[in-house]
Amino acid sequence: MDDVAPLDLKEVSHRPFPPPSRFPLLRMAWKEMVYLHWRVEPGWMQERVPESLEVEVLDGSAWLSVVAFRMVGTRLSVGLPVAWWDFPEVNVRTYVRQDGVPGLRFLALHAADRATVAAGKVLGFPYRHGRIRLAPIQVTDRVRGEPPLEFTWVPGAPRAATPLDSQLVDRFVAFGGADGRGRQLHVHHAPVPLRDAVAQVVRGGTLPREVWRRPPDLVHASLGCEVAAWIR
Repeated sequence: MDDVAPLDLKEVSHRPFPPPSRFPLLRMAWKEMVYLHWRVEPGWMQERVPESLEVEVLDGSAWLSVVAFRMVGTRLSVGLPVAWWDFPEVNVRTYVRQDGVPGLRFLALHAADRATVAAGKVLGFPYRHGRIRLAPIQVTDRVRGEPPLEFTWVPGAPRAATPLDSQLVDRFVAFGGADGRGRQLHVHHAPVPLRDAVAQVVRGGTLPREVWRRPPDLVHASLGCEVAAWIR
């Protein structure tokens, strides 16, 4: 049975490149995760990322994903073991390479914590404050000045990850900055334990209409994983 995957900084065999060698800045857990993935044309997606990033083609397509989850127990890795932040987050992302390194490009990042939003903006990531509701079968994300994002989802049975699943879910660096060569957010975690799921988007927020009006091509759910994070 799946569970929250524990963190092991020494286990790196599932990664395409090693994590940073220095001690992580933050620790946290990602919980109650749901991933909605759509196939999109590589050329269409390449127009939406900086030139320094090459959109990856996975299983014949570029991909656009919405990921909703709860950040739990976010804290500095050193010092008192006190949880600082518990809040939901929703991000929109695509899958890219920079200088041969596979990673993520966030197209939108919404968090229900103003301190996280402020810090993320300083680091060059597109954070905005959102009023996010993560119910067991529904996600609602409202950001001032933007149409709301809303979708329903139902988890299914545990799923053995395919190579495509792992490429979409287990990503270990996000490239920030307007040109894609700003700060990098590195994370480390075990392979995310997955479940099958189904989802239906009710309102698409800022997602392109031609994407969200069709069902996701792939949906995952997960109880989550423990995570270490670095900023470079």
